[in-house]
Amino acid sequence: MADHICFFDLDGTLFSHQTESIPSSTLRSLSLLHRHGDLIVLATGRHFAELGQLAPSASLPFDAWIMLTGAYIADAGKQRIASEEIGEENMVTMTQWLDAHGYSYIVVEEKENYMNSYSDLARQVQNTIHTALFPIGDVNRIHSHPVYQLTVFAPWNVAEQLMTLVPGIRASQWHPMAFDISSIKAGKGIALRQVCNYFHVPLSQSFAFGDNNNDLDMLRAAGTGIAMGNGSPDAKQAADYVTDDIDADGIEHALLHFGLI
Repeated sequence: MADHICFFDLDGTLFSHQTESIPSSTLRSLSLLHRHGDLIVLATGRHFAELGQLAPSASLPFDAWIMLTGAYIADAGKQRIASEEIGEENMVTMTQWLDAHGYSYIVVEEKENYMNSYSDLARQVQNTIHTALFPIGDVNRIHSHPVYQLTVFAPWNVAEQLMTLVPGIRASQWHPMAFDISSIKAGKGIALRQVCNYFHVPLSQSFAFGDNNNDLDMLRAAGTGIAMGNGSPDAKQAADYVTDDIDADGIEHALLHFGLI
């Protein structure tokens, strides 16, 4: 059994959108963690299909993958361990409301991602995370294909309206004008506990790294929550420790501080 397990958000934590790369000090640190026998886990709101656009994210040797803000968990070989669907009825209610109000969104299935429409806002937000827009698809697929995440391009008050409209969902914000919707039974914090149980590592020996509001429950759930120096005020408040900026070797400095490398 590993002594420690470290959970890493991707955007703004591992992957820098300033340099469009993972800092060399971070890659070195991940390698040292493995060399010491510790486990490393990716915890992101993204789908596997997106990781190829953020090299070398898809090829890093993670021991488990928490995808879609905790709604989909996979082992080292990217085979599903656990998942939580949003549910057809919930999807119908939300997509009808969003379509009626003119919002663009991404429907995320296990293998496929598609959008209902394109908008200038969706283009702007996706550009900030260096990811292309997904193709337009047939939203009627929600009746026959399980959906694990709905990414909506809209301000946070829209998320609040949706959560009032559909009590069985949760929202997590990753951009001022975008958020992810998943089942209320999913979340990075819930997934962190599941992965700790899967590897039989005590929760007290878990470390979570994040920078944004979609990391809050993970930072609080971990034995030690670490916010990046470039993180949001809420992320820093939720964390036990605040490290340096991603581009100032923040991951490496935190791991050294806690004696993990």
